[in-house]
Amino acid sequence: MAIHDGISNIQKSIDVLIFQKIHDPILCNKVKQYVKSDYHIKDAVKASAASKNEDLLVTILRSDQFEPELSEEQVKKVLAGYEAWNKVVENVIVNRPKKPLSWLRVFELIEEDDETNHLCQVHVDMRQDAELFAHLKQLLKLYLRQRDKAMMLEVIEEVFYIRKKKIWTKCANTSGLTLVANHSEALPRSLPNFLRAPHPRLQIRKRLQ
Repeated sequence: MAIHDGISNIQKSIDVLIFQKIHDPILCNKVKQYVKSDYHIKDAVKASAASKNEDLLVTILRSDQFEPELSEEQVKKVLAGYEAWNKVVENVIVNRPKKPLSWLRVFELIEEDDETNHLCQVHVDMRQDAELFAHLKQLLKLYLRQRDKAMMLEVIEEVFYIRKKKIWTKCANTSGLTLVANHSEALPRSLPNFLRAPHPRLQIRKRLQ
C-alpha cells in the first residue's frame, strides 16, 4: 500500500537526519516525544512558546515535559542554533526580498551557497549552528508527517475491518459466494467516499499538531 511506502520513506529520511546530520539522540528524542504526546501537552508547550515569543522548537527542546532535561551545554547549543538560524534567515531575506521563503527553502539556499557564501555572510561556526537548528526543524516536520500518515492508515484499516465484519455477518445467514464477491468489489469503491466524510480520527488532526 502506498501509505505504508510513504511511512517507510519518511523513516529513512528521519534516520538520515538523526544518524548523519544531527548526531544528538537526546535532542532528537525530545522532538519525537513532543509529536507522540497528548494534545493537552502540545497545547501547553505551544502556549509557553507564544508567551515567551519563542520558536516552538526551542520550547520543545527546553521543556521539562520531555525527558531527559538538557545539559547546560545542550541548552547553549540549542540557543546558539536558534540565534544563528535567525541571523541566516535575515541575511537570506535581505538578499532575496522579492519572495517570501519557507524555512526549508532558506536552508536549501544555504546548502546551494556553500561554496560562494554570497547569500549568507555569517561566520562558519554560526552557519553550522544554523544548519543544526534547521535539521531539527526538518526532523519535527517529518515526525508530524509520519504521524499523520500512520493515523490515515489506521482509519483505512478500520474501514476494511468494519466492512469485512458486515460481510461475514451476512454470510453467516446467507448461502452463496456471490454475496462475498459483490461486497469485495464494493469495498474499494466505498473507501474514497468514507475518507471524504467527516471522521472522528481525522477531525482531531489539527488539535494534535
